Amino acid sequence: MEAKKNVALGRRIMAEDTLVKYGTPKLITCHQVTIPPLERLQGLIDRSGSMEEEGCPPPDRTKICKETGMSKKESEEILNYILPPNEWEENRKYWRQTVSSDPSSRRDVIELTDELNSRLQSANASDIGIDETRRKIYTQCFDEMIRQTTVRCAERGLMLYLCRQEIDFSLSAYKKLYISSGAYAIRKTLLSVKGSENNNSVAGDFVSKNDILKGEIREIKEKIFHEKKRFEEQRKVETKQRFDELDALERKRTVLKKELEGLVSGRKM
Repeated sequence: MEAKKNVALGRRIMAEDTLVKYGTPKLITCHQVTIPPLERLQGLIDRSGSMEEEGCPPPDRTKICKETGMSKKESEEILNYILPPNEWEENRKYWRQTVSSDPSSRRDVIELTDELNSRLQSANASDIGIDETRRKIYTQCFDEMIRQTTVRCAERGLMLYLCRQEIDFSLSAYKKLYISSGAYAIRKTLLSVKGSENNNSVAGDFVSKNDILKGEIREIKEKIFHEKKRFEEQRKVETKQRFDELDALERKRTVLKKELEGLVSGRKM
């Protein structure tokens, strides 16, 4: 089913839109989503814990969560609070799509990891620095982890939700601080430029100093070139002298060797 997009109500969330696992859409009579306040959720958690301690399970609990004494309906209320349902209008009918309440297995986690890596690669998300695409994909992955945890244990899911909220608040504060600091730096720069009446003269002084320094650099380069050339010529001369001395010593050694061999052969005779 392809839903017509409605800005106020949204649209159907497909599997390729997010890493969060959603259930099958259901037809509703009203598009208003009833979300219990956080105080009521905390009351559900406290009531569930107190009944477990007293050994008196509450009535009408045909489906109980594995790790809590909370009914499936109450757990779904918490799940819908953490990850609100999606609603849209199609052909004058309202549809609601909530996140899936199916428990996850080890295979689901492995598939989530593979899908995360695949989406990061296909989106060309940067591995370093600030990247909105990478943050969006990891946020979806974290929401899916919260969903899986909430299905198993609503209390842990709610705690992860509060941690996620705190992280979002901190990132938002850092972003505002960064934007305000950048704006402050720009204002200070503009004020500094505006308050300077001798910018042209200062710029002219810098230009003249730059020309002088460039001239000095050229002189130093020419001096280095001449010194290097003189050193190479001197090294060639000295090298030639050393080879000439070696040749003379070699010739002298040959003569002395022959004289010594002549003396030795004369004595033997």
